[in-house]
Amino acid sequence: MQGPKTALVCMSDSMYRVGLASVLKESGLTVSVVGQPNEINREAHRKTDYLILGNIGSIDLADLVLNCIGKAEPVSMVLVVKMLKLSELDKLKSLGVSAILSTDTKPLEMVRALVLLPEHWIVNTGIVVPDGVGSMHLTNREWEVLSFLANGSTVKVIAQILNLSAKTVEAHKFNLMGKLEVHNKAELVLWYVANKHLWQTSSNGSL
Repeated sequence: MQGPKTALVCMSDSMYRVGLASVLKESGLTVSVVGQPNEINREAHRKTDYLILGNIGSIDLADLVLNCIGKAEPVSMVLVVKMLKLSELDKLKSLGVSAILSTDTKPLEMVRALVLLPEHWIVNTGIVVPDGVGSMHLTNREWEVLSFLANGSTVKVIAQILNLSAKTVEAHKFNLMGKLEVHNKAELVLWYVANKHLWQTSSNGSL
């Protein structure tokens, strides 16, 4: 007789990790939780039914998957991420990723998704952004504001540095989010980190 299915949760977000593990256990799964790939024990976690991975620092998603599947040998893999570039989809699918979900996915929604795997390929399209979307249409001033925001500067500080009003900086921030099709500052920062090289390409970084 086959025992309960197993799930291995590997992600650095401790609050989501703990909450997800609790719901998975309540649904009847045997659950293991780790914060880093190097904490996966090949003997203990081998042949995991569901490997659920979240963003871990600056580790590339494909590298994260490869690092983990060599130890866990999962039947299905789920990535829980804030943002994903379109070009990454096919690569991750080829590595055996079964679902890519948003960090906004509630644990109960995760449980419902798991039962569909690996037969179905599930992607939360709201977190997938085209490579370089809107990048060539940003003005130099917008790139400046974006770079300061990404480095943690507040609207007030940016206004002082650029000799602008706080309202003008807020307007730039609002326009940036619309152009880049992101929904919050965290996604704005992620977009900048992934695409900042385009500033040099499109305008040589001149003011």
